[in-house]
Amino acid sequence: GLPLIRIHDDLGLANIGATLSVPRARTDVNYQLIDNYSWKRGRHDLKLGYEFRRTTVSQFFDAGYRGRLDFDTLADLLAGNLSGGRSARGNSNRNTFQNSHAGYLQDTLRWNSRLTLNLGLRWDYFGVIGEQNNLLSNFDPATGLVLVGTPGLPRLYHRDWNNFSPRLGFAWDVGGKGKTVVRAGWGLFYDAFSQDFFAGQLPFNTFNPGPAFNPVGPSPILFSFSTVGTIQNGVPIYSGFGDSDVFAVDPKLATPYVQNFNLNVQRELFKNGVLEVGYVGSHGTKLFRYRDINQPANPSVSSARPFDNGPFAPSGGTFFYVNHLETTANSSFNSLQTSFTLRNRHGWNAAINYTWSHSIDDSSDLQTLLKPQDNTNFRAERSNSLFDQRHRFVFSGVFSAPNEWKSAGGVKSFLRGFSLSPIIELSSGRPFNI
Repeated sequence: GLPLIRIHDDLGLANIGATLSVPRARTDVNYQLIDNYSWKRGRHDLKLGYEFRRTTVSQFFDAGYRGRLDFDTLADLLAGNLSGGRSARGNSNRNTFQNSHAGYLQDTLRWNSRLTLNLGLRWDYFGVIGEQNNLLSNFDPATGLVLVGTPGLPRLYHRDWNNFSPRLGFAWDVGGKGKTVVRAGWGLFYDAFSQDFFAGQLPFNTFNPGPAFNPVGPSPILFSFSTVGTIQNGVPIYSGFGDSDVFAVDPKLATPYVQNFNLNVQRELFKNGVLEVGYVGSHGTKLFRYRDINQPANPSVSSARPFDNGPFAPSGGTFFYVNHLETTANSSFNSLQTSFTLRNRHGWNAAINYTWSHSIDDSSDLQTLLKPQDNTNFRAERSNSLFDQRHRFVFSGVFSAPNEWKSAGGVKSFLRGFSLSPIIELSSGRPFNI
C-alpha cells in the first residue's frame, strides 16, 4: 500500500494513502486443560482443581512502518519536493507464547444453620513469555541490548513461583429467621501478564511497541527520519536508518496482585423489601507501569541523557527513550455501597442503588494516559485515579399492570398488558486535566 502522504498548506487537502496505524495482524491460540474435583463430607463441601494453559500469539506489528511523506504545498507534491517523512525496515513477525499452571483447594463449611464459612487457597504460576525464534531482548545499562537465549539472559525476566492467594469469608444469619444477614470476605488475587505488555504497546513517547521489537537480532527494526530533497526514479527516498528507542524489562518483574475485601449487611424491612449496606474496598500492589530510565538527570541544567551516546546500540545509533517495564505501581479503592430492592409490590419491581467511592493510585493503567511528571519520582504521581467517580445513583424498575386490573372496566381495563420501565442514572464526573 501507499505510505501516508501529507500536504501542509492551508487548502485543507485530505491525506493520501493508508493511516500510520496499519498494517497489523495477529492470531491467538489458547490450549487449556482443566480438571476439578468436588467432595461432600458432612458439613464440608470440598473442591480442588488444576489448570494448564498455553497461550500463543503470532503477529506482525507494522504500525507506521510503510512510511510517511510530507510536502509543504500541492505544487511540491506534483514536483516531488519533500519536506520530511519517516519509515522503518526490518522484520516484525513475532511468535510469542506462555505456559501457565494453577491449582486450588476450597472448603465451604456449614458450621450450623445460621453460619457458613468459606476457606480457600489458590496457587498460580504465570509462565515467562518466550518467542519462537528468540527475538525478545532486554536492555542492561552495563552491557546494552541482549537477545534472550544468549549467555547471561536465559529468559526475559525471572520466574515467580510464590503466587499463593488465600481466600476467606462468612455469611451469618443474625436472628436465625432470614431477616438480617451479615456477610464479609477477603481474598488475594494475582494478575496474569498480558503478552501485549511485551509485544503490543502503544506508548506515548516512541514507535517501539515493546521488548519484542527492539533494534537487535538478525533483522532488526530500524527507523529513518531522513529523506531526499526530490523524489527520483531509482533513488531510495529514505536514508540513515538507525536504532529506535528501547523497551526494557525489570529482570525481577513480580506478579501484580490485588486484595479485595468487603463487609455487607442485608435487612428485610418488610415483605419483598430489602435494604443492603456494605463497605467494599481493594488494594493493588506491584502493578504494572513503565518509565523512561533515560530521562535527563537534571533537565533544567542539561538535556543530556544517561544513554545518549548509544555505546551499546548494535548499529552505532543513539537511544533516546529507554522505557523500563516494571511492577512498582500501587492503588487503593474504598466505597460505601447501598441498595434497596423491591419485588412484586403492587406491580412494581425496582432497585435503588447509591455508591460513594474513592480510587487513588500512582498509575491508572499501564500507559497512564498522561505522561509522568518525573520518571524518577512516582510518589508525585499519587492522586485520584483517572476513572475515580465519587457518587453514582441508579434507579431501575418495571411496573406491570396488576392482575386485578385485567377484569376491571374503564381505564384500568384499557391499561392491562402495559408496562413501564424507567431507568435513571446520575453520577459525578471523572478527573480531567487540561
